[in-house]
Amino acid sequence: MNKGSERAPLAAGAWHHIADALTGHLQDTILVCDAAGRIRHAFGSYAAVGGWTREQVVGRSVARFIHPLDLPTAIGRLMINALDPSIGGRHRLQVRVMQADGVYRLVEVMALNRLADPELRGIILTVRDIAPRAEAERGRQASEERFKAVTDLSGDIIVIVGADGAIRYQSTAVGETLGFSIAERANGSVFDLVHPEDLPRAHEALRDLAEGPERPARKLVELRSQHKDGSWRWLQVSGTNLLEHPAVLGLVLACRDVTARRETEVALARVQARLDAALWGARVGFYALDLVRDRAEMSPQFFEVTGIDRAQWDAEPHPWDNHVHPRDRRLATQRMAGHLAGESDAYEAEYRLRTPGGWVWILDRGRIVERDADGVPLTLAGTVIDISARKRLEREVVEIASGERQRLSQDLHDGLGQELTGIALLLRSAANSVKREQRDGAAAADLEQVIGHMNAAIRNARALAHGLHPVRADDGGLAGALERLAGNAGMAHGLAVNFDASAWRGAPLPADLADHVYRIAQEALGNAMRHAGASCVRIRLAARGELLELAVSDDGRGLGAGALHGAGLGRRIMNYRAQAIGGGVEWREAGGGGTEVLLLVPLSEPQPA
Repeated sequence: MNKGSERAPLAAGAWHHIADALTGHLQDTILVCDAAGRIRHAFGSYAAVGGWTREQVVGRSVARFIHPLDLPTAIGRLMINALDPSIGGRHRLQVRVMQADGVYRLVEVMALNRLADPELRGIILTVRDIAPRAEAERGRQASEERFKAVTDLSGDIIVIVGADGAIRYQSTAVGETLGFSIAERANGSVFDLVHPEDLPRAHEALRDLAEGPERPARKLVELRSQHKDGSWRWLQVSGTNLLEHPAVLGLVLACRDVTARRETEVALARVQARLDAALWGARVGFYALDLVRDRAEMSPQFFEVTGIDRAQWDAEPHPWDNHVHPRDRRLATQRMAGHLAGESDAYEAEYRLRTPGGWVWILDRGRIVERDADGVPLTLAGTVIDISARKRLEREVVEIASGERQRLSQDLHDGLGQELTGIALLLRSAANSVKREQRDGAAAADLEQVIGHMNAAIRNARALAHGLHPVRADDGGLAGALERLAGNAGMAHGLAVNFDASAWRGAPLPADLADHVYRIAQEALGNAMRHAGASCVRIRLAARGELLELAVSDDGRGLGAGALHGAGLGRRIMNYRAQAIGGGVEWREAGGGGTEVLLLVPLSEPQPA
């Protein structure tokens, strides 16, 4: 190498100016110290770090700025570097240094021994402010501790996995839920414990999550995971893609144990299947009425029984009202309202329901099954049964009975009554002949006695005929027939039977309506005499606005003493008769402790729906 190519030595102090220029933009502070630790030069951000000026730093010992508790370690490290130049830069020391305001700040110091360099002849200390980094680290650690506390206190298993399913973190809930410790599941895969039948869905769900963008947590899948004891637990897995998040770099999975819920769902499904089979076999529909939203959830059997289209039913705002016959709607609504108001233990109504095949008679029975904390009804559940066949039978029974009564009435009046009258006339003629001839006074007396019995038989036959066809417009109409019913029953049974028609306006009624009302009163009176043990019965006929009201009350044992009066065929036929004329019958406690049978019938024909 020629002499011109050799490096020319720097002029005295030149390196100092060059270093000052090169390090002026640095965030670190660079100090040049002698072997004793006295600062000879200072470069970089020494003023920004400590708030000192160059003049305040140069010439002083580094020990002047180091926290007393950190000083032994710092001096020891400086001495080591001074004695052995080969170790410089390999060790970093964190110490607290005092700022110009007297506050200590954490810095990181690296030392480089250049005592042998003729141009430097010192130990170079690089001082880096790490307070923000330390604060961030403390914040990170605190955040991790908070995250760990939250996840460990949560009942869900929180797992952070890579895109391949490798576990990077899991909360302690893995022990409570699956029986494994964190150490036992460390370095494993989230797929290790998944049931073989659920593995394809698990892989697909994690793949979709990893390939999708970051967004709020969403439910991924429900699958079975094996417990340490070998049993299987159902887990609901939700996930968030945080693969791109610098603080996470993974897929965050929240796994909730839903085994109890799944087992309950299976048990409910079994019960529902049995219920559906029973309802199907009995041809009974089930409904649950949400009283808050005024909507009913109908079982499939309801639509099978009625033939109504479900979509059409669900599309209507008030399908029940739209399908119930106008004559039956008021009574059904009244009974429902009475049950909701606490007037009865259950709701029961019979009404006609409009279906694609025509009007179908329905028996609707239900009761409140859910209330809020204040006792307000929330849900009413019940069943509906097609009773059209029973209604046809009841109608046939009533029609046959009515026909037989009419035939017997005619036979008694026109047949037996006429024949008895003819026999009575013949006997009267024979008695007159005997008297004229005066042959035998005893025979004439016997004939008179026979004529008396015959006249009584004629009166009884006529009474029977009138009883079989009691309501006659030319004989007082309905009020007259009920008054005769009360009088005859009182005389025949020695019972006080009072009839009150003071509130009746005497309007003419259709024959079938009047006959049905009379027969209901007759059945109610018979039940009171046969079953109630009553000493007094009151029959009241009244007109209340557009309603006919018939009340038959007694002072007998009442409803609480046993079964309802006429709880068999008689009561069903009374119900049928009431519904046939658009009314309804109710049985309730009378004022004096007995029973009252109340019939309400509209006097005007309702308009069709």
